[in-house]
Amino acid sequence: MLAAVTTLTLHVHFGIERSQPFVLFVDCALLAYISVIAQRAASYWPIWFAGFHSVAVATGLARMIFPVSVLQIYIDASEFWALPALGAAVAGILLDRRAGLPT
Repeated sequence: MLAAVTTLTLHVHFGIERSQPFVLFVDCALLAYISVIAQRAASYWPIWFAGFHSVAVATGLARMIFPVSVLQIYIDASEFWALPALGAAVAGILLDRRAGLPT
C-alpha cells in the first residue's frame, strides 16, 4: 500500500514523465522487500509476486535507459504485469487463510 500511495503522490507532484526515476526507485524498494518476504515465507505466492514485479522493474529500467525506442509498445505493455502480481498476492493470501497458515 505504501508503494502505491507513494507512486500516486509522485505522479501528482511531478507528473508522469518526470516522476519515472523516483517511481523506479519505489519499485526497486518494493522488489527488495518482497524478495526478503519470499525467502522467509512458507507459501509460494510471494515468489510469484516477486517474479511478476521483477518483470515490471526490469522493463521500467529499460524505459529509463532507452526512453524512445521501437520497443516502446512492449515496455508500455509490461505494466500489465502488476495485475498478475496483485492477483497472485490476493489468491495466495486467501488460500493461506483457508489453510490456516499465518499471512
